[in-house]
Amino acid sequence: MKTPAIRRVGLVSRTDQVEALRLARGLHDALVKRGVEVILESEVAAKLKLEGVPLSRMDPDLLVVIGGDGTILRAAKTLPSSETPILGVKMGKTCFLGEVDPHEALRAIELVLAGHYELEENLKLRAIVGDLKVDVVNEVLLMTGQPAKVVKLKVEVEGEEVFEGLTDGVIVSTPTGSTGYALSAHGPIIDPKVEAYLMVYLNPLNLGVRPLIVAAESVTTLRLEGPGPKALLIADGEVIKELGEGSVVEVRRSPVKARFVRLRSGRGVFYSRLKDLMRRRGLRD
Repeated sequence: MKTPAIRRVGLVSRTDQVEALRLARGLHDALVKRGVEVILESEVAAKLKLEGVPLSRMDPDLLVVIGGDGTILRAAKTLPSSETPILGVKMGKTCFLGEVDPHEALRAIELVLAGHYELEENLKLRAIVGDLKVDVVNEVLLMTGQPAKVVKLKVEVEGEEVFEGLTDGVIVSTPTGSTGYALSAHGPIIDPKVEAYLMVYLNPLNLGVRPLIVAAESVTTLRLEGPGPKALLIADGEVIKELGEGSVVEVRRSPVKARFVRLRSGRGVFYSRLKDLMRRRGLRD
């Protein structure tokens, strides 16, 4: 897709690493020296003794995030505009969403400012419970709220039952999220170009249950049956709501997409990143 002009750069970083903060300061100073308007996230700014703005009130043309996947996901969820492109700088144990290593960060931003980049648009999912609506980049998770106690779930796709039984929970994942928690739960990996999402059950008592890939346009309904413990609705790692017996969660394609800056193009880029992820997570020699 056509890449928009970049005039304001937002800067977010994890604040628990000296190296991350040092890089944030270096990028800030270098960009300001070049005449670029830089908006620092308020917590980062406080650490650097500079002025900042809460992420929830930022309006940059580009958001640079220094950290791992968790930092990037929190930033994507908190930004007022879901259309803001995100450039991830890898500084975490896992960073599949990131694009460049720390030593490449300044050069990468310069390339973006010059228009030499592409935007990768990834499917998001929307979870709806009553009046509550939340969009996710990775996954919606409905799970037991009491360790060692299973919940009884009924899952329907387009009104047709696909699962009913006892389980620790279910992950409903985007293709992006299929390389995260869903992968650890033995789900398949989905190429982000595939218009679909994934359901993976957590320790179901019925051993015949397997992950299910669902067309992106399908609507999935999760019903919490009883009696049993309460459950938690978790969106991209954040607890959103406690649910009781009779609660219904509807999951569908979000009308907006996650947008990530990519400096390399081509069908093989995803698989190159995937190979690197496998190496980092110890799945390959």
